[in-house]
Amino acid sequence: MPDKNTILLVDDTPESLARLTEILTSAGFQVRPADSGELALAAIELQHPELILLDIHLPGIGGFEVCRRLQAGEATRHIPIIFITAATEIQERLEGFRHGAADYICKPFQPEECLARLRTHLELSRLNGLLKKQTVALEQANTRLQLELTERQQAEEARWESERRYKNLVESVTSYIYRVTVKDGKAVETSHGSGCITVTGYRSEDYLADPNLWYQMIFSEDREMVMAQAQRLIAGEMAPLLEHRIVHKNGDIIWVRNTPVLHFDQKGQFVSYDGLIENITARKQAEEKLKQLQGRLELILNSTWEAILGLDLHGAITFANPAARQLLGFETQEMMGRNSHFLFHAKKPDGSHHPEEECPILTSIKADTFLAVTEDVFWRKDDVGIRVEYTCSPSTLEGRRMGGVLTFWDITQRKEAEEAFKSLVSYAPMGIYIAQDSKFVMVNPGLEAITGYRAEELLGKETLLLVTPEDKEKVRKTAIGLLKMEVLVPYEFRFIAKNGETRWVMETVASTLYKKKRAVLGYCIDVTPLKQLEGRLVQAQKMEAIGTLAGGIAHDFNNILWAIMGFTELTLHSIPEGSREHHNLQQVLKASERARDLVNQILAFSRKTAQERKPLQLASIVKEAIKLLRATIPTTIGIRTNITDPFAIVLADPTQIHQVIMNLCTNATHVMKEKGGILEVNLEECSPDHNFLTKQCDLAPGHYVMLTVRDTGQGIEPQILGRIFEPFFTTKGVGEGTGMGLAVVHGIVKSHDGDITVSSQPGEGTTFTIFLPKIVREEKSTAEVLTPIPTGRGRILVIDDESMLVNLIKEMLESLGYEAIARNSSLEALQIFRSQPEKFDLVITDQTMPQMTGMELSQEFRRIRPDMPIILCTGFSETISEEKIKAVGINELLMKPIVMRNLAEAVRKVLDNKDHCC
Repeated sequence: MPDKNTILLVDDTPESLARLTEILTSAGFQVRPADSGELALAAIELQHPELILLDIHLPGIGGFEVCRRLQAGEATRHIPIIFITAATEIQERLEGFRHGAADYICKPFQPEECLARLRTHLELSRLNGLLKKQTVALEQANTRLQLELTERQQAEEARWESERRYKNLVESVTSYIYRVTVKDGKAVETSHGSGCITVTGYRSEDYLADPNLWYQMIFSEDREMVMAQAQRLIAGEMAPLLEHRIVHKNGDIIWVRNTPVLHFDQKGQFVSYDGLIENITARKQAEEKLKQLQGRLELILNSTWEAILGLDLHGAITFANPAARQLLGFETQEMMGRNSHFLFHAKKPDGSHHPEEECPILTSIKADTFLAVTEDVFWRKDDVGIRVEYTCSPSTLEGRRMGGVLTFWDITQRKEAEEAFKSLVSYAPMGIYIAQDSKFVMVNPGLEAITGYRAEELLGKETLLLVTPEDKEKVRKTAIGLLKMEVLVPYEFRFIAKNGETRWVMETVASTLYKKKRAVLGYCIDVTPLKQLEGRLVQAQKMEAIGTLAGGIAHDFNNILWAIMGFTELTLHSIPEGSREHHNLQQVLKASERARDLVNQILAFSRKTAQERKPLQLASIVKEAIKLLRATIPTTIGIRTNITDPFAIVLADPTQIHQVIMNLCTNATHVMKEKGGILEVNLEECSPDHNFLTKQCDLAPGHYVMLTVRDTGQGIEPQILGRIFEPFFTTKGVGEGTGMGLAVVHGIVKSHDGDITVSSQPGEGTTFTIFLPKIVREEKSTAEVLTPIPTGRGRILVIDDESMLVNLIKEMLESLGYEAIARNSSLEALQIFRSQPEKFDLVITDQTMPQMTGMELSQEFRRIRPDMPIILCTGFSETISEEKIKAVGINELLMKPIVMRNLAEAVRKVLDNKDHCC
């Protein structure tokens, strides 16, 4: 006997065992686990479970083989088997049904679905068992009763002996016999066998005491039917057996079957009839449950998206669910009884005639074999072909062949999607592959392009073969995390292409099926350019940070330089010329001027804003760049400068030209930093001939300024010489260089209507030559006449938050003959001015101050006195433009550090313009 409510759970996956055990035990089932087919068979021999949950894929003896052995055993074939599978392929499910499975459940498990399927099959199994037992008992009882009745009819003299046997039979089964004696067409006596108490709850004596008890026991809705049968029997007419309900003494409603037998005497006169009352409540309940189950099954068949047809042994249609009718375009009456082959399968996929004898469906039914076809064409009522996948399974009833069940699916959209996917995979710009057992089994052209390998070189190779050694473990772990849904984002790693180049890819993977086996589907894109761009962006951000830092340093450093230069100048005026002290202070002043120039060069290099092109003496930019570069390179590198045309003029942006020179010179010193060498910078005028222009440059005929930067480094290999101007191309290591590629240099030169060429030989150095159009302007005398420092008179308000600087300006102005009122607070200066605005001839203010900036203070001065002349001083002009100072009414801008001559000339210029305007 099966162990009730016990389920044998067979699965080699601990997670699945644990999950199903939790679901089943929480629903009240007893679970006996096994993780292999061998253990499952051994457990079944010890004790039969009521139901078996069996995984298809098991080590050793597989799920299909376990099912086959159990179905072959007389003692185990009744046990329902439900397969556990992660597959959605119809072939694998149908294979399970072919081996005798009752049902299947799919991973991941849905508790409600699992329990519903288990309970349905357990109930079916129990009902079938109960029905078989009841049927056997009823058949045995009926056989015995018929035998007794036959013997009574054959030998009336054995009547009393038969009645005794009836009595014994009644006492041994849940049924009893009653007799109605008839005389003159009326029932004159009714007797109930002693077994009536088992069926009705009443004794024989109860019926004798109350002749109407039987009538009262009949269920009210069935009385008319029962009395009609009784009237026919009393009249001597044979009436068929009748099933109806009675009310048991305890109030229960039970079903009984009343089987009558007429009796005649030796003269043929009707004298009585006997009836066998059988309790058929259990059978009725089983039939009701089967009816409900059939209703549910019919609902499933009518609701499923799978098209299902029932076929007889000749291929005629006996059943068609709505999905089949809709897919084929027929009504029910148009399909029933029609030959399936001639109805929708009489043409081949190409439209040609399909002979009946070649029909695989009919062949399968005749051979009583299972059939699965992955692609074929069925023809609708409107003669439109539909691509289908179908199976045909034999159907039997009580061991008798009935025909087959044809299940089919419209795969038109799926096939179109597969074809579209194949096309997409073939033309996708990304790399796509499928791997099984960690080896490539499919690669697309996109992956060939990324790796440089042909498909035949990759197929069968380990997927980690191309990954760099330092990234292999990361790739393996991350891919596993993605497949387990523990990681939800793509990951990046490096691989080695066929040409030996190390490149970056971004990849994501997913689990899939490929040729009915589990596989990994991978997508990857080449992100090497993005990685290179990230590096360039970091370098650009560093350069931007340097520019910001340079601006901040310039302001403070210029203030310091101004104090040094200013007080040095003041002191020089009080020391006799020719003295040792006078000479030393002149050296201090020269060093300070060099420091000032260095700051200005740093600011020019770091400046971010674009400047207008203007006539530019290229020699001065070259000299500034070389001066700045000299302080940054090792002494092992010598610099030679040859400027044959110091007055050559070009129309250019000085900042951009400065960047070009610095970049070329920095690159040149970079290649010579280990062994040393000579950096040569030449500047001269040239007029290239037509032959040179057509073969070497992309220039129009004319006059050019030619800038040459030459090094004595190791030179450039011929194979990469043609790529040096490509964006992001570099031969330097990470973090080396200025961050301005030769592509930027090339772009700047081209934007100035010029051109750049390069020549190099390995071991002989490299030469870059830049051609910029020369412009001609009217020659002016550059000789400067050194005039005396201008002096004057007037009352000047001086504001600077640095006490040392404000005192310096005050002393300078007083030495020039002016009266200076000095303040280091902008608010205090504003208060003094507001009280006596007409007493000041000029205001000199610093820009960067707490509380109020110089420009804000100038606006207040202008509100109080609109004609007030103002000079603004600043150590960093990045945020100040000519338009801004004019907008607030500032007359002159002086850049720190300020020497006395510049200060005197600016003061005199502003005051003279004021007097002139007045």
